[in-house]
Amino acid sequence: MSSPLGNGSAVVEVVIDFDRSPPTKVKPSVYSALGASKAPVRVAVAPPDGPRGERLRRAFADDRRVAFGDSPPDPTPPYRLHQPPELMLRVGALDRLIREAERDRLGILFLACVKNSDMHFARLERLDALDAAAGDLRDGEELFDAVDRREGTRWIDGTDWAFDWVERPDVTGLHRELASLRLAVHDLEGRLAHAQERARHWRRLAEEPVRDRAMRTLKRRLRRLTGGGPR
Repeated sequence: MSSPLGNGSAVVEVVIDFDRSPPTKVKPSVYSALGASKAPVRVAVAPPDGPRGERLRRAFADDRRVAFGDSPPDPTPPYRLHQPPELMLRVGALDRLIREAERDRLGILFLACVKNSDMHFARLERLDALDAAAGDLRDGEELFDAVDRREGTRWIDGTDWAFDWVERPDVTGLHRELASLRLAVHDLEGRLAHAQERARHWRRLAEEPVRDRAMRTLKRRLRRLTGGGPR
């Protein structure tokens, strides 16, 4: 079977669950997903009702690659990645994950991302494997267990393979840095004005003798022309 990365019509769907995360975290996650693969990518966002969800909808209203809600894409993509908004895909990450799944024909790649006391999980699903497993469930068997039995699954380190963490900016620190830059600019402006004034002063001193010599030369010539002085 050829890799979907070589097919221009293939689509990888990235599903991002808005959950309780602020838009400032969701937006970097969406942008990173849109640029994470050579293959066409569709990003599906499940936002909450209310102002937070509306702000996010407006932010991506003009991008047809971003869809809101649970409506399935048409046609169904060969792969689907589920991820939390706290994570950002690195460039080329989806391609690496798909190649790993294609190489061993895995049904699901589970990705664990751990940072200090925070832990988030993502998973890349091969959708034909999920469909086949859903039709072959044994009594009391979970879907993921059926996929593992039929196709195989694998756990990998998500931060090594694919993801960076969305960092919340230190607004207080940014304000401090801005104030420091403003002071530095004010100081540089003062130094520049002082240097310009000194340059004007020295230019006047340098030009003064030239004017004096020119006036003396002009006066001598006038005296010679009028016969009022020595030649």
